[in-house]
Amino acid sequence: MLRKISLVLVFTLIGLICLPPGNDAAPLKLDLKPAEILIGTLYNGTTVSVTGEIPTTSDAVILLTGERGAVSLKKKGKALGLLWMNMGKVVLHNIPDVYLIYSSKSISDLSRSPEGTQMDLGLGFQSLEKQVTITSDAGEPEDNSELFAEFQKLKRSEDLYVSFENGVQFQPGDETFKQFSADIAIPPRLKKGQYEMTLFVIQDGAVIEKASRVLVVKEVGFPAFISFMAWEHSAIYGILAAAIAICAGLLMGFIFSKKVKK
Repeated sequence: MLRKISLVLVFTLIGLICLPPGNDAAPLKLDLKPAEILIGTLYNGTTVSVTGEIPTTSDAVILLTGERGAVSLKKKGKALGLLWMNMGKVVLHNIPDVYLIYSSKSISDLSRSPEGTQMDLGLGFQSLEKQVTITSDAGEPEDNSELFAEFQKLKRSEDLYVSFENGVQFQPGDETFKQFSADIAIPPRLKKGQYEMTLFVIQDGAVIEKASRVLVVKEVGFPAFISFMAWEHSAIYGILAAAIAICAGLLMGFIFSKKVKK
């Protein structure tokens, strides 16, 4: 009898040891609708609805970002103080091609810093600037602040670098969780590829949890055909492009010549 009890205790102990570690916090809920965007001939941007749940006492920041890489830009300046011209090339390293940030409050208000800076959270354009390095074509370091501000202005004009304060709304929940929602405006200039939609849960000025989902952007129809020809059959693509340009020029010349005769 004692032996049986001992065996039961041994197997029970082994079972407890083999159990996976417990997780006191429930996993974050994060959903995208749609999770796939199709770029067709008439595509002019769209909206992705982001919904989920976070702890009741927390705030939320949603960030859509793309793959990081290097971007080359022409640097303009005055030659001899008279003429504006290209003065060389600058390269921005570790820069994402898109950076859309939606928050329930301003990033500065969510920070724990008394000065209200964005550095504590690692979110926002001030924080992004510190993650980017800029060099010239001569390999010399450049002043990040001015060049990054100009680059951000360019991206903002394309709706690719945008910050929306109060862009996350909350719905009534219970004592533990509350629901949130945000409508993310996807700009027309977004390229095909995979993008990361990340939810940051903010509490007491710090990121306490985060969750991510993949947003897929695909080309379909005529844009997909053009892209395929340009990458896979570049010679044929070049001939077709030249032929179309010539035909368009001849057509416009014919139309305007008829108008002149009238």
